[in-house]
Amino acid sequence: MGVAVVDSETRWSLVRKLQTKTVAPKPPTKIRAAAKADIPQIKDIYNFYIQNTVITFDDKPLDLRHWLDKFEHLTRLDLPFLVIHRADEILGFAFVSPWRQRTGYLKIVENQIYLAAAATGKKLGAQLFADLLQACQDRGVKEVIAVI
Repeated sequence: MGVAVVDSETRWSLVRKLQTKTVAPKPPTKIRAAAKADIPQIKDIYNFYIQNTVITFDDKPLDLRHWLDKFEHLTRLDLPFLVIHRADEILGFAFVSPWRQRTGYLKIVENQIYLAAAATGKKLGAQLFADLLQACQDRGVKEVIAVI
C-alpha cells in the first residue's frame, strides 16, 4: 500500500479546520456540602490512595458502611464535609473530624483532603481547602490540625 501525498494547501486547510473546531466547554467545578449520595464516589477516591500510595494510615480499603457512618457522625457534630464536583462527578472531598474526644478539644479538629487522581495538579485542592477553612470558621472551630 502506498503513502497518500497531500499538497501543502490541502494540508494547511485541514489544520485550519482542526484549529477552529469547537470543543464543548466542561461545566465549572463547584464546591458544596457532601450528600449521602456522594459517599460511593468518596469511598472510591479514598480507597485509591490506600491501594496505590502510602499517604494514608489505612492499609485496607474501607467499605461503604464505614463512610456512611463517618458522614452521619460528622453531620451530627455539625462539622464541615465538602465535595468539589463537576456535574455529577465528585473530583475530591474534604472534611474535619474531632482531634480528641475530650470536651476541652471540641473546637479543635483535624482536616483531610483527597482528590481523584485525574483531578490533581489543577489547584482544586487549594480551592477546597480554602472553603473548608471558611466552613470551620463559620462553625466556631478555633484550630485545624493537619497530620502530615
